[in-house]
Amino acid sequence: MPQRPGVGAEQGCLFCRETSGGFSSREHVFSESLGNSELILPAGVVCDRCNNGPLSTLDQAIAGFMPIEMRR
Repeated sequence: MPQRPGVGAEQGCLFCRETSGGFSSREHVFSESLGNSELILPAGVVCDRCNNGPLSTLDQAIAGFMPIEMRR
């Protein structure tokens, strides 16, 4: 079920539950670097602070993990 725009600002980020992180970016359910271009949460579900901070760092770590990097 699609989220309404602004839901994160009202109910909080899916990860940190804060309402003040900005909600303009979309979050890939699986990292885009792993080939995911279809499973994407709409803007307003995950705050920009989480999406561009800890989640980005996690995506880079997973993509750089040797067994996964070899499969890419």
